[in-house]
Amino acid sequence: MNLDGYALPVKKIKGTDPVETLDLSRKSLGVASAVVIASLIGVNGALTSVELRGNELGDEGWGAIFAAICGNKDSKIMSMDASSERIGPAGSKLIAEALRTSVTGALTQVFAFCPPKEMPFLLL
Repeated sequence: MNLDGYALPVKKIKGTDPVETLDLSRKSLGVASAVVIASLIGVNGALTSVELRGNELGDEGWGAIFAAICGNKDSKIMSMDASSERIGPAGSKLIAEALRTSVTGALTQVFAFCPPKEMPFLLL
């Protein structure tokens, strides 16, 4: 499935071709890809690490991804790399709500670093 110029590895995201680590860094992925990733990753019970840094997933996309991971009691995702992402106040609220209501205890590391000029954005 290609939404933003990169063919998403649907089977790996969904877990029908199980992998522990998924690196989708710097693929120019946008909100449309994030929504698809969120809909698929929510049923994946094999992933332990997801790297999505350096894309343009937007507040809505990040909110959807965190909601999908935190809403899956069987999720094994322990780390998420969201560095070099522009996550604004709206996205921060969506992520915080997903973490607050999380039914999984697996997610323990979120990497989100923004360069100094991006400081108004989320730093976890």
